[in-house]
Amino acid sequence: MITDSAMCLPRSFDGNYRNLTMKHYGGRPKGYTKNVYLVTHLYKPQTSGDWTLTQRRQFGNSVGWKTMASVSTPNTLVADRRSSKYCPSVWWVSGLQSGSRYDMRKYSVGIQYRVLA
Repeated sequence: MITDSAMCLPRSFDGNYRNLTMKHYGGRPKGYTKNVYLVTHLYKPQTSGDWTLTQRRQFGNSVGWKTMASVSTPNTLVADRRSSKYCPSVWWVSGLQSGSRYDMRKYSVGIQYRVLA
């Protein structure tokens, strides 16, 4: 099973962002002990309209908050960051394979941006 996820970000005044941190809360399902893992990738938008996967992370048994990505200069990972038609956004994919199981409860996305004062 694979899920595609996206989060709209607040619009930055100058289209620039800093310090992206993406986390999820999850881990081993109750009563399940084998094949416990989740693989996540961030999408990187391309000017040609295609997207590539980047920032691969794999997570296992322990239940808790886990960092999927931490990027100090994430502008290349923010889609539509200068668009007036669409919201700036980050996209990621999470997946299970080979009979693995993993419970995920919630996501957290943090980023710094500029506003007019």
